[in-house]
Amino acid sequence: MVLSLVMGLILSFLYAACFAEESITITTYYPSPYGSYRQLAADQIAIGSTYRNPTYADGSLYVQDNVGIGTTSPQTPAPNALTGNLDVNDIYLRSTSQWVSQIGWYVPTSIIATTATHNGNFGGYQAMYSWIQSNGCSGYHVCDSTEITRYYQIHVAGTFTGWFNGGVFDTNPSAGSVDDCCGWTSVEYTSRGNLWLQNHVYRDECAAAHAVMCCK
Repeated sequence: MVLSLVMGLILSFLYAACFAEESITITTYYPSPYGSYRQLAADQIAIGSTYRNPTYADGSLYVQDNVGIGTTSPQTPAPNALTGNLDVNDIYLRSTSQWVSQIGWYVPTSIIATTATHNGNFGGYQAMYSWIQSNGCSGYHVCDSTEITRYYQIHVAGTFTGWFNGGVFDTNPSAGSVDDCCGWTSVEYTSRGNLWLQNHVYRDECAAAHAVMCCK
């Protein structure tokens, strides 16, 4: 009787010990400082400690320093010693349907003329650029002769009339100097500006008012 009672107590203790409640605490971190993922989807990604901003636009990627595609050692620094460089094999431009490596020469995708006219004194090249931005050519730059003639080779173009950057100096005693109206700072009779006249190169007095040819 005593033996049976002792064995019962021992078995009860062992049973209780086997089924005693046990608590395990696991600590995890999100986002994890390290990890390998099979798939990762994000609305926006910013790389670099100075680019941590929750207000970035969806579908955007921001990189603080340099990017290497197909390489873990992107070439750096750039000739200007600044960061923000891309090391990639090639780039495809949907706007021109060309790979960068296959572009033999640059051709503008669009040429328009300003909605207003101006004489040859804009206050300089930079002032001329600023003027076209607020006169129908926002996002464009002032065309030069090479851009215009190349555009006419590739595209079916309309007829335009407007000033353009010649970048050359030509002296004609009877007609004055063709010098971009002295760098687009003059209306003097002795200076002339390069003018695209409908479908060919021309010149005109700087006191005349014309639209400006805009390229991009």
